[in-house]
Amino acid sequence: MKWLTDGSAEIYVYGIDGKKLTTMGECYSNLTHCEGAQYNVYFKGKLVQAPGAIMVVTDRTGSVRWRFDSPEMMTWPSYYPYGEERTPTTVDDREKFATYMRDNPGQDYADQRYYGVGTGRFLSVDPGGMGNPASATTLNRYSYVAGDPVNNADPRGRDLMLIGGAGMGQTCILDGIQTDCSVVCNPTGGVGDAFLTDAFEDNPCDADPNPVPVTSGPTSAPTPDCLTGFATFMVNFVLAHYTDSVALGSQAGIPQDWILAWAADESGYGQSTIAKNGNYFGWHGSGNVRCPGITGCFNGTDPFLASGNTALFSTKQWFRYNGKVHVTAATILSDQYSNGATAAGAFSALQQAGYNGNVNYGSDIQGQYFLGNIDGIENCLRSKGQLQ
Repeated sequence: MKWLTDGSAEIYVYGIDGKKLTTMGECYSNLTHCEGAQYNVYFKGKLVQAPGAIMVVTDRTGSVRWRFDSPEMMTWPSYYPYGEERTPTTVDDREKFATYMRDNPGQDYADQRYYGVGTGRFLSVDPGGMGNPASATTLNRYSYVAGDPVNNADPRGRDLMLIGGAGMGQTCILDGIQTDCSVVCNPTGGVGDAFLTDAFEDNPCDADPNPVPVTSGPTSAPTPDCLTGFATFMVNFVLAHYTDSVALGSQAGIPQDWILAWAADESGYGQSTIAKNGNYFGWHGSGNVRCPGITGCFNGTDPFLASGNTALFSTKQWFRYNGKVHVTAATILSDQYSNGATAAGAFSALQQAGYNGNVNYGSDIQGQYFLGNIDGIENCLRSKGQLQ
C-alpha cells in the first residue's frame, strides 16, 4: 500500500510468485472502498501490459524498454547497468528496471526489499541467509546480482538468477558457484538459489527445495533449440518481413538487419497500434515517393514494404544533413554506412537530422533487444535452413 499526497492510497496485490497483479486506486482512510482495479498482464512470466491497459515491451532482464500509452505518447526508457534511467527520464510509480516498481527516482520496490537505484545495492540485508564462504560475492548481503547486472537478475530481491537466452541455460549458479544442472536448487537460501532457462519463468527452487536428480541411465542430452529465449512474436516478425528487409536494404545501400531492427524499434516488433495501421517505421511525413497521397498509403497488401519505402526515400520530411535540405533517410543511412558507422552512429545521425526525438535512438536500435535479437534469430533460422 502507498499513501498519496491527496490523502488517498493505492493498494497493490501480488501473486505467490512475487509478481504484481492488481493496482487499486483512490482508496481513502477506511480502505473499505476503492474506485477501481487495474491489472498487470504477463506472458511466459514477462510483463506485456501495465495498469491501464498500457502495452509494454521488456528486455531480457525484465526492464521496460518500450511503453505505448497512446499513438501520440510512446516512450523508450533506457537505463545504466544498475538501473539509473538515462535522459530523457520518464515518470515514476510504474514498472521500470529489472521488473521492479519505481517508487521514486532513487528507490525501487523489489518484492522482498527495496533496491537503491543506480547503486548496485539493496537498502536492507538479504533475508535468505548468510551466503556461501566459497563464493566471496555472496557474503555481501546487500549486493545486487553479485555485481553482474548483464547476466544476472533478482526479481524478488532474494534469489540471484542466471538469465536465460539463446544458447544459455545449460549451467546453474548455486550460492554463487557455477555447477552441474543435474541439481537445480540449493535449499540454503540467499544469493544464487536458482537459474532460468528463459528469463522470468517460475523459480524452480520455490517449487521443490530438495529436487532428486534423474538417474534413468546414460542418455545423450537433447540439443537445445537455438530459438530458445526469443519471444514467438519476435521470430514471427523476422519470418514475415525478412524478404522485404532484404529488398529495402539493397535499395538503400545499408545492411538488411538494420532495416528489421529499425522497424522492430518503431513498431514494437509489429505489436503496436501504429504497426497494425501499416506504419512500421514511425513515418510522420506525408510522403511523396512510392506512396502517393496523404492518407491510406500503408494499407495495401504489403504495408511493411510500403512504409519502409516511404520512410527511406521520401523527401517530404525536411531532413537536414551535411548542409542540405530535403535529404532522404536512405541517403543519410547509406552515407553513414559507407563511411564505417555502426548502426548506432547511423541512426543517431538520422535522429539528429529530425527523424525522431529520442536522443538514444541509435543506441536503442543497435542494442540487444532490437539488433542483437534480430541477428540472433536470423542466425538461428539460417542454421535451420529457414532463411537464405
